[in-house]
Amino acid sequence: MSTTPRVRFAPSPTGLLHIGGARTALYNWAFARRHGGTFVLRIEDTDPTRSTQENTDAILRSMRWLGLDWDEGPEVGGDCGPYFQTQRMDLYLEAFEKMKAAGAVYPCFCSAELIAEKRAKAEAEQGGYGGYDRTCRDIPADEAQARIDAGEPHCWRLKVPLEHGDIVVNDAVRGECRFPIDAMDDMIILRTDGTPTYNFAVVCDDIDMGITHVIRGDDHLSNTPRQILIYEALGAEVPVFAHLSMIWGPDGKKLSKRHGATGVEEYREQGYLPEALDNYLALLGWSLDGETTKFSMETMCTHFSLEHVSKNPAIFDFEKLDWLNGEYVREFDGEEFLAHMAPELIDAGLCTQEDIDARRDWFLKVRPLVFERIKHFNEIPAMVAYLFSGDAVELDEKSVAKVLQKQGAKAALEGAREMLADEELGWTCEEIETALRELLEKLDAKPRKVFQPIRVAVCGNMVSPPLFESIELLDRADVLARIDAALELATE
Repeated sequence: MSTTPRVRFAPSPTGLLHIGGARTALYNWAFARRHGGTFVLRIEDTDPTRSTQENTDAILRSMRWLGLDWDEGPEVGGDCGPYFQTQRMDLYLEAFEKMKAAGAVYPCFCSAELIAEKRAKAEAEQGGYGGYDRTCRDIPADEAQARIDAGEPHCWRLKVPLEHGDIVVNDAVRGECRFPIDAMDDMIILRTDGTPTYNFAVVCDDIDMGITHVIRGDDHLSNTPRQILIYEALGAEVPVFAHLSMIWGPDGKKLSKRHGATGVEEYREQGYLPEALDNYLALLGWSLDGETTKFSMETMCTHFSLEHVSKNPAIFDFEKLDWLNGEYVREFDGEEFLAHMAPELIDAGLCTQEDIDARRDWFLKVRPLVFERIKHFNEIPAMVAYLFSGDAVELDEKSVAKVLQKQGAKAALEGAREMLADEELGWTCEEIETALRELLEKLDAKPRKVFQPIRVAVCGNMVSPPLFESIELLDRADVLARIDAALELATE
């Protein structure tokens, strides 16, 4: 087995990449990077009815978006390929023949119907099914071969060594786990149609790929003792196992659609940044020092260790993820911010890329208006739509009733229009603010009584980005036209 770690992430393309799978991939990736090892991506596509190329493509797309680059696997290659289980059948049959030659397996001629009858009887009479009763285990070899030669349907089962003793797993996360040998039935490793079962195929793959550490969800813990028996039957070294706790929703139940998005691509569509999602997933079971919440993936790779992975289930806190995403949003400087904002504005139909290229400096000035107010870039279009509506803006009915139709609104708008119409007034945020603050003194009014009507007239509602900065980004003629429209609704 390799002296440097070789780990793998092996998703099944029966669906999109789930957030729990993404965390497993992240921990494997970080462990490999921390120890100078190899991160292998393997696609377990042996379910012909549910595995699709579309799902495979989506998984690879999600991995790339998260920045989880793989050293071996699809589209990368490697010495241990192919990296799709459906392309590895010869390997499984070769391993099977090895086990067969060693007397570690035997043919079972019990039909599925007979097994079902035995299960039903055991559950009715004994309170539970203890597994296959080894009916065919001691059939003489010549008799078994004769039945095979006659074409009798059969599968192949592992001959569990009854004298084995407890199977002990020294789990890198959970500590010592013991499984009594008498709880292990003779599992099927090759089905009647000749295809390998999951436990058999995954062990063959991990042996062939030299996997040293198997880091996966604890829903696989019950598979581990069975897989250890297969490792031993093949005379292979058993890897280190590390089973990660489940991710629960805020209600303490397994994370599912009822809690919110569960697929990685859903988070991308909702405006989350890969840096933020990586950071948050890292915190679901591991911490840098017990205090630090925000850190880069480079920092994680420097410090990640299985010893600091928690045994307890992690609670997915959507509000904390939103907060963390906002922290990353605010880190972007002007050009970086614009690079993320531009697609959102274009998709919303507010502008084109040509508009952005022609007025780059103007678009860069949008950032200060919104960057402290958002947690997702896709919040921006609705927030700044008023900047793109020319000489007319849609007025919020509640804002009209609460602000424009209150005493003093008309005087505030008339005064503002007069000042802003003065061509000698420089069209900068500072000069606009100075002029409108002079209006406060002239009207002997509180800021709210003056600025709120102007805000509604210019921006369309009571809640919008900073007022003076907004006016600066609009054409003077458009601002005056908006105020004129609002004056028609304003109260004396």
